[in-house]
Amino acid sequence: MKIFKGIGALLCAASMGGSVIAQGLSSSMGGITTVVNDGPMDAIRNPALLVREKKTAGIGLSLMYRPYVSQSLSADMDVQSPWLSFEDKELSFVDPELFMALGGCAAYYKTDRHSVAFSFSQSRESESGGSLIRYDVSPAFTTIRFFSDKESTTWKSEGFVSYGFRVGDGFSVGIMFQLQRKVEKSGETIKSYFDTTYVTFENRGRTSFIHSSTVKAGALYVAGRFQAGLIASAGEYSFMLTDYRDIKIDYSGSDSYYISDTTSLTRAYSAGPGGLAGISYDLTGAITIAAEAGGVFPVTYSRSMLSPSTAGYFKFEEETENCGGFFFAAGMKYTVDHSLALAWGAHGMFFSFKTNGETNTSKDVSNMSISYFSFRFGIEKRIVTNGYIALFTAAECTSIEVNSHQAHGGGLEMRFSLAQARTYILGGLSYIHYY
Repeated sequence: MKIFKGIGALLCAASMGGSVIAQGLSSSMGGITTVVNDGPMDAIRNPALLVREKKTAGIGLSLMYRPYVSQSLSADMDVQSPWLSFEDKELSFVDPELFMALGGCAAYYKTDRHSVAFSFSQSRESESGGSLIRYDVSPAFTTIRFFSDKESTTWKSEGFVSYGFRVGDGFSVGIMFQLQRKVEKSGETIKSYFDTTYVTFENRGRTSFIHSSTVKAGALYVAGRFQAGLIASAGEYSFMLTDYRDIKIDYSGSDSYYISDTTSLTRAYSAGPGGLAGISYDLTGAITIAAEAGGVFPVTYSRSMLSPSTAGYFKFEEETENCGGFFFAAGMKYTVDHSLALAWGAHGMFFSFKTNGETNTSKDVSNMSISYFSFRFGIEKRIVTNGYIALFTAAECTSIEVNSHQAHGGGLEMRFSLAQARTYILGGLSYIHYY
């Protein structure tokens, strides 16, 4: 049962996907954030860009939707025990149903030397699916099966406040404060059978409220057609309040519990400091190219977790090592005329995690590595004197590999590996107006 729950939890984590906020043409240029002005959307990019906007003020509205997802998944499991022999196994998964939509707004105002901006966005992402694990054991040949139906929904709200200051004709700096609130709600129903006998029914529910914040500083240097930008992040600090609901009915009568309305609060420095540097160059009056790269330093943190038992919940610590990662982006913009521009680019990220957790019955160690690639294209068209529409589309590929080892009492050990690949199609629409 423990390995089954581990697979479900990791599949939920793997659904994170690399969703992006529609940001005008900078998003289509591979998601460039350090250089290339993008109007009010700079409120969530390099704050040093704001003071270099050509117009005094601007507002932007964005919508994004994910109409298509394709998934491939493979998994393997190995179970060793001194008192049981495992003869055969099967792991299968139902194709998930996924949904994602996002809306946001941004605005800025600038003088000759100062600028301020804000942005707010709200998104909803949901997933539902099912799994089956079957293995045959001897000497008393028995088939053990676990069926799972799982669904999860995440609501995320993000707010940004930015300030920019022009130090000189070619140099500006800025600072940004970001606050994020996530509500993650998940539920899972597990049914188990020994041969054809219906043994247990288990219903697990969890709602987490996560508040996180970070501070970023930016700098921008401009010399003629050349721009160089830098963003430094202080890392991320998070508070998480979790409500647990666990209901288990064991028809053998040996292990039953019904526990609800139990909460836990944990706080952690969950993401290390990092940096991002980029450059852009206007090849001609119509063509601009840009590229950037950066990384995040490793950090290790602990979270207090609760696990149910017949006597109630007991508390244990789960240690997570955020091993850091790196990312890159590159893109190009082509200005056809004063009312039409095209952009395209690519974006990539690589990062990994390691978790260690120990309860009164088992010890778990898991390693997860994630890679993400995105290929993007966008069009910006002026429709009124100071108003523009930006259309954005992207093909995203996310790959997750997981290896886990669980040691239980009595010499029982379980190992499993999971490889998942998902391809997303995203579409976005933004309206930008200048004053």
